[in-house]
Amino acid sequence: MITVIITVWKRNNVEEQIQALLRQTLLPTKIFIYHCKFNLDPDLDLTHKYPLVDYQVNTDDLGYFGRFSLALHAKTPYVYILDDDVIPSENWLQRCLDLCISKNCIISPTGRIIPTMDFTPEQPKGLKEEFIN
Repeated sequence: MITVIITVWKRNNVEEQIQALLRQTLLPTKIFIYHCKFNLDPDLDLTHKYPLVDYQVNTDDLGYFGRFSLALHAKTPYVYILDDDVIPSENWLQRCLDLCISKNCIISPTGRIIPTMDFTPEQPKGLKEEFIN
């Protein structure tokens, strides 16, 4: 039902992301890894370790939209594109699917990995101090 495209750019979280996807309440049908440029070394062994993973390595930077081209190869009705700084919670795919269906909308997440036991959010860039507190 869902294909997930993981973008690898400058952060090496891909195996943690795959493991998080395999713990979902709604499992993905397919996982594509879109490795853009060589900021990090590709880990092609992931395709052997995780059978539902396909790995695509691009030697050039195809820009922000390059990863969307993989969605054309998805055989599922839904595609989730995961940046390299997002680790989804266990029910993330189910929640996205439910919201997408109920609101007839496209879901667009953003995120970052927050260190364990760090409960202080980042200060948003560009906001004046008076608007933050």
